[in-house]
Amino acid sequence: GYTGWDYNGQLDEFALYTSALSASDVQEHYNNAKNASRTTPYPDLIKQKNPALYLRLDEPSLQIPVAVNSGTLGSAADGQILTGVITARPGAQNPAFSGFEATNRAVYLNGANGFVSMPAQNLNLGEATIAAWIKRDGDQPARAAIMFNRSSTENMATGLGFLDSGNGLSYH
Repeated sequence: GYTGWDYNGQLDEFALYTSALSASDVQEHYNNAKNASRTTPYPDLIKQKNPALYLRLDEPSLQIPVAVNSGTLGSAADGQILTGVITARPGAQNPAFSGFEATNRAVYLNGANGFVSMPAQNLNLGEATIAAWIKRDGDQPARAAIMFNRSSTENMATGLGFLDSGNGLSYH
């Protein structure tokens, strides 16, 4: 919850890679999610590129509020699901996204105080790739953040969010 920066909508299958994926890699991820006949399950395809963070965000509604990291940083990078997040919402699912399980779940962030908190990763990267399935719930506030890292010593934040108009995606 950072007033004015809160994303309102669903978030699923969040991955942070410590390198730039190629356009063909990103296209392969999308095609995999749309293909019921794929040979590699979507989570396995994501993990083949060794993301530092990979949160499926499919925790059941009654589970202790932990967003389990399946990336290379392991459980030290597990997130904490906080107030204002509803777990176990239908995520990208079959039949619309036939490469996912019919029971795939996502989290819903309420746009007021819902977010998933992550421990500091201290990743000083020249390049990175952020991948996620998002489904916004209407127009977003200016600079609504889907994912961001705020410095504890400076008044700065870096991340993926929406433009000032609330309609287009931006990286800042």
